[in-house]
Amino acid sequence: MLAIEGLSTVLRESPDFNSSDSQHEINQLIVRQTAIQDCLTGEQHADVLLDILDSQGINPIEYVACVEQNINFLLSNQLPIEDAQEVVQMVYGEWDNLLLI
Repeated sequence: MLAIEGLSTVLRESPDFNSSDSQHEINQLIVRQTAIQDCLTGEQHADVLLDILDSQGINPIEYVACVEQNINFLLSNQLPIEDAQEVVQMVYGEWDNLLLI
């Protein structure tokens, strides 16, 4: 399992969406997932990711709490994470510092 699976966001759908709305949401999902991957690889700081999430209507504090819960679940159940070191650094390092500001 890759860590991105525990950090991923979902495609938001609505029965009220027309094709343009759906395409816009798909484009936003791609931006989010790219930012998450870049954050995992160290190509982007977590504050940029959190700003992207916030600009797309996703509460960054709730996102971080959800990610921490997902990662803690994986770790406490000893599920293998191929890129675990990067996740631990991001969840318990950089993000903690950002949230204290």
